[in-house]
Amino acid sequence: MTASRGTAVVSGALSVIGAAYADYLAANGHDLILIDRDRASLNAFAEELTTQTRRAVEVVAADRRSPSDVALIVEKIDQDASVVLVVSVTDEGVDNAFSPAQADSLIKSAGLECEVSSAAVRKFASSGGSASLYRSAVVVTSAGRINGSPFPF
Repeated sequence: MTASRGTAVVSGALSVIGAAYADYLAANGHDLILIDRDRASLNAFAEELTTQTRRAVEVVAADRRSPSDVALIVEKIDQDASVVLVVSVTDEGVDNAFSPAQADSLIKSAGLECEVSSAAVRKFASSGGSASLYRSAVVVTSAGRINGSPFPF
């Protein structure tokens, strides 16, 4: 195992986006702390990453909607001196089906960066369908610039 570039925390690690960040970070020399609700899936993912990258991977099964679980996560981040980067992926599925006009209005309220999504709603609405929305956010924070990373800081 080569020297670590520090520990990266990936909260929401079992989401598609979280897993991609975890894979990228481990492959590029970071040890990991993976956080999500399903311990069995976290353990399997950690084993896969450890086998592929030879990085140390710790799992924390926690519900990020639980104040006590969030307090434990915050404490872990605050107290672990090796943590140099935190990726927090939050996602919310929307169970409602929206009319194309409602979906377009919601998307446009988010700003110009969502214009591609708005175009997709118009395209799919032309066939008479409704639109399902899925909202997601990724927040990446670091103590400083990470050389060779795709992150914009």
